[in-house]
Amino acid sequence: MGDALLKVTAAVDNLLFLSPMKWLAWYVRLELRKPATH
Repeated sequence: MGDALLKVTAAVDNLLFLSPMKWLAWYVRLELRKPATH
């Protein structure tokens, strides 16, 4: 039971890590830190 829960938790973590919205938010923050050159 505990092992299955661990696998589910790992799968959810992987989904969140691969979430396009997370990468989009990270990219936007990166762009906002850059000085505006255009």
